[in-house]
Amino acid sequence: MSEAAAGAVKAPQTGGWACSRGHKGMEGAARRLPVIDGLRAFAVIAVVLFHGFPGIVRGGYIGVDVFFVISGFVIALRYLQPMVAGEIGFATFFARRIRRLVPAYFAMLVAATLVAAWVMAPRDLVNYGASLLGQALYAQNIVFWVQGDYFDAALRKPLLHTWSLGVEEQFYLCFPLLVIALRRWPRLAALACILVGLLALGLGAYVERISPKTSFYWLPFRTWEFLAGIAVAQLYTRGVAARMPAAVASLGGVLAIVGLFAAALLFDDDTASILTQGLLAVTATAILCLVQERMADAVRACFTNAGAQHFGRISYSWYLWHWPPLAFAFLLFGRPAAGWEAVALTLLGYGLGLLSWRLFERGASHAAWLARRRRAALLLLGFLLFSGLAGSALVASQGLLQRYPADVQPLLRAQMDRPDGRCTFASRLREWRGQTCLVNDVTGPGGILFIGDSHVEMQKAALARLGRQAGVPVYITKQNCRIVDYGVDRNCRWPVWKSVARDIRRHRIAHVVAIALWPEPFDRAAFDAAVVRLLTTGAQVTLERPTPHADRLAPDHYLSQPGAWGERSRYPTAEHVRRTQDVTAAMADWAARDPRIRVIDPTPLLCPDARCRFALAGRPLYSDTHHLTAAGVAAIEPIYATLFAAARQAREARR
Repeated sequence: MSEAAAGAVKAPQTGGWACSRGHKGMEGAARRLPVIDGLRAFAVIAVVLFHGFPGIVRGGYIGVDVFFVISGFVIALRYLQPMVAGEIGFATFFARRIRRLVPAYFAMLVAATLVAAWVMAPRDLVNYGASLLGQALYAQNIVFWVQGDYFDAALRKPLLHTWSLGVEEQFYLCFPLLVIALRRWPRLAALACILVGLLALGLGAYVERISPKTSFYWLPFRTWEFLAGIAVAQLYTRGVAARMPAAVASLGGVLAIVGLFAAALLFDDDTASILTQGLLAVTATAILCLVQERMADAVRACFTNAGAQHFGRISYSWYLWHWPPLAFAFLLFGRPAAGWEAVALTLLGYGLGLLSWRLFERGASHAAWLARRRRAALLLLGFLLFSGLAGSALVASQGLLQRYPADVQPLLRAQMDRPDGRCTFASRLREWRGQTCLVNDVTGPGGILFIGDSHVEMQKAALARLGRQAGVPVYITKQNCRIVDYGVDRNCRWPVWKSVARDIRRHRIAHVVAIALWPEPFDRAAFDAAVVRLLTTGAQVTLERPTPHADRLAPDHYLSQPGAWGERSRYPTAEHVRRTQDVTAAMADWAARDPRIRVIDPTPLLCPDARCRFALAGRPLYSDTHHLTAAGVAAIEPIYATLFAAARQAREARR
């Protein structure tokens, strides 16, 4: 995103391959390209509107893809030829990047950290600290990848938007490698760029099916977007568009504009993919970069009008500052901003961005003290030290947990007691053919597969350990799917279920356990159909009754209500029984009429008397209204004893 807001670039010139050895660079004074500024405006407005009004601009996040293409284009146009020719050194390149990008970025991080320490609860402040520490390592995109999907609790992450800056920074670090390759093997390196771009596009589309968040966050699967910009820059400098009829260029520009708006308005996170929305936006941006000088004035006016030029020039600072107000407002008020609130916060982000542009972007570009490389390096060092030390302090202190009273700290720790993810990326790759992953180190037939939503995820570590102790392989499904979601939820389409069924047969899984927070109202017909599908796999089926689900079980309830908390909650067992009676009856009916089905029930362990338990030995059992902490998972482990014992005996009988 960052170099997409860069300043002047060199005027184009026709000639040979721009990266030929010994090329002396482009002549002419540096100047801005108005259409590129207009493209920046489109990109930043798309992102801002998506974040502020997601129901209107459903695919506005595609603006980041547009920025990546512009970054590749501008970097190549401004630096590639002079660096290949030796006119600009690597130290100069990085010093200019520091002067251009760090001042506004540094100011935003300092301000956001001060506000975060004031408004964020420890569970969110720890994650914030990790993302801040990631800035010091140029790995904030990897931190957010570990923390979950981009759309997962996004408003709890005030620095979430900096993932794209991490990708950009990693691209800058790799850029000198391209320069070196073009100096030594110009033709081979150019061909390699084309092949790498196509490979990155193909791998991104493939990995998107395995782990969408990985293809979203990681540079290797974004490389094709930067390379598209670099390739277009080469065509632009060779004057390809200059030899194109103006009518053709204008038609291409109009179609590209339509493509950009289609990418932003006709797709959302449910329907988008790299090969549809992503390829459309990247292609449209590349066309506009190429034909910008040849389009008719009426088409160019879409990008060169005063408004587009203004928003394009401040796009970097606006992008930096637009997201934190929305996130902090959510953390303060406990709900997303809507209506006039969203308008006010969007305007606040714009105002902060404009101020940042005047003080830090434009101011730093004219600051004499930053002109020397050593001082630029000191600025970067300060940025890295602040991010590293402040982030480490927030993580090490568990989100400044010590500032809270001792009786409150266990509740706050419980809120942070969540699993670290479902299937690791490595396990997804190992099981690339299917929709399950092995979570312990035991292999062979006779394993147990746990199918379900986040309730499987929260028990993953304990189930893996129990399987290891029993010598039984333990698998879980890659997708967050309940058995009733297959064919209904976007991530749980019928091909996903068919792949799960194939995995059961391929791994010779003997037992399948269905765990979930079952939907309310409960659909008995959908449940019955799902059980029939499970039975057709040939595995023994275990249905687990749901754990209690209530606001009165969440640590939040006891943090907001006066009075001490203890082992018993304020949630009656009778209410839990009544609330789950439909799913309980359905499970009992199946167990009574089919010997291949059994039912296990955590209720006697979690609700042994009139009120359900909230804690054991001073440790809360829930991290929220229904997810168990490690203490809660340990409390229900006995319900799996018979299951793992039977699986162990069956495996031993086969030997």
